[in-house]
Amino acid sequence: PSAKKPRKQGSTVPDPTPGAGDGIDETDHGMPRRASEPAQRKLPMSKPKLRNLEEDKKKYPDQKVSVGIIVSKNKVERKGVLTLFKCFPGEDEIRHYSTDMVELYMGVIDDCCIAVLGQCGQGAADSNDGPGSQRVAHDILSNWPECRLLATVGIAFGTPKSINPKVKANSKLGDVLIGQTILPYAHLKILPSGECEIRGPGYQFLMSQKVLNGVKQVIRIYNDECDSASSMPAPKAYVGPLLSGSTLLNNSDYHAELAKLSQAPGWPGGIIGGEMEGVGLVEALKLTGEKNHEKLPILIVKGISDFGDGQKGDEDQQRAALEAVKVFELIMDELANPNLYGFYELPMATGDA
Repeated sequence: PSAKKPRKQGSTVPDPTPGAGDGIDETDHGMPRRASEPAQRKLPMSKPKLRNLEEDKKKYPDQKVSVGIIVSKNKVERKGVLTLFKCFPGEDEIRHYSTDMVELYMGVIDDCCIAVLGQCGQGAADSNDGPGSQRVAHDILSNWPECRLLATVGIAFGTPKSINPKVKANSKLGDVLIGQTILPYAHLKILPSGECEIRGPGYQFLMSQKVLNGVKQVIRIYNDECDSASSMPAPKAYVGPLLSGSTLLNNSDYHAELAKLSQAPGWPGGIIGGEMEGVGLVEALKLTGEKNHEKLPILIVKGISDFGDGQKGDEDQQRAALEAVKVFELIMDELANPNLYGFYELPMATGDA
């Protein structure tokens, strides 16, 4: 990736001090690491106090949000992404808001980018589990229309060669998938034979070619570093098409049927895996009426916790989620170069805390 950009004047955020009331867990989770990565990935254990969003927007009108991140209510997903957040200068915890059904966190990542994290239930649609990813993404874009990037980070199911022989990625648990496109599979036609047809818009692009090239560059370096840092089978990252829908997939036969349907013209290998939240971000972006994936890219970064066959465990989910956070952090470092991508050209006005 490109060289780390210089920090913007006035935007330096002091590192939080472990043990100083920030709720930091000192446990080493034993995750595979890049050679340059610190020895521990620390997860915040307690929630910050609630603040009033409208009051803060009036108090800090020049603080503009560049990145909106959506995670499911899986605690490891939320806590993992929040390890990337730092407090605003003069504040001792990240900001925490609640708007209607949506829980939001705000902080600084990459030392100059203001980010908002929103929690959703599983999938794109609202459910008993909470608001769907579409509602949360729409809430973020409504409150911060200046947002330059949407992302969802967490866990996914992989599609191994045993289910899709044409897939190029020979993925394993703990590997990370990045969506190049998504194939929504919520609308299906079940034929008398028992086979399915996917109804709907087909493959949906998530980012411009320029951003995609940057992501692929990051992944090449990540894979090389993982290989050189460990004699054990190291995590890999793959970029490709993903299934996305609110149906929780725990059946290998159904998974194989969807994988076969995904082998469309232009995508002969079909999907490399799937997840549940990305399609909600795509739909929320459409509702803005004026933005598309060229103007506001969508990043889907998910670690493989299972293979859509019902065989999954808490440890696999934790490992997958934290590995996805590592890859997301690397991608953000790359996209932070304003000369190449311009996502973070909005300065972070610190103001008085």
